[in-house]
Amino acid sequence: MVSAAQGGVDPVAATKRLAEYGDSVMTLALRGLERKTLDPYLAGWRKRVVPALGHIPVRMITNGAVDRAVHGWIADECSRSTVKNSQYTAHVCCFPRTRGNG
Repeated sequence: MVSAAQGGVDPVAATKRLAEYGDSVMTLALRGLERKTLDPYLAGWRKRVVPALGHIPVRMITNGAVDRAVHGWIADECSRSTVKNSQYTAHVCCFPRTRGNG
């Protein structure tokens, strides 16, 4: 935890589970988006991201965990748009400074 804090990571945020952390930063993460896009992103957060990844501490979220969640959504026959919106919301909650870059 000390090394995380020295690296600029908020120690409180580092210990939160993704669901709790995402709820605390959602306004910041989705700032600037058109109002009409908020509902699909928030639905993706509530219906897919939180059930699949919400229990994992933020510092433990890996590309592999996200990939497994996305594969699960695809296997559940979620539409391409639904998967994209859910994946985007997970990304901006974990990395709000990189929004729009991946």
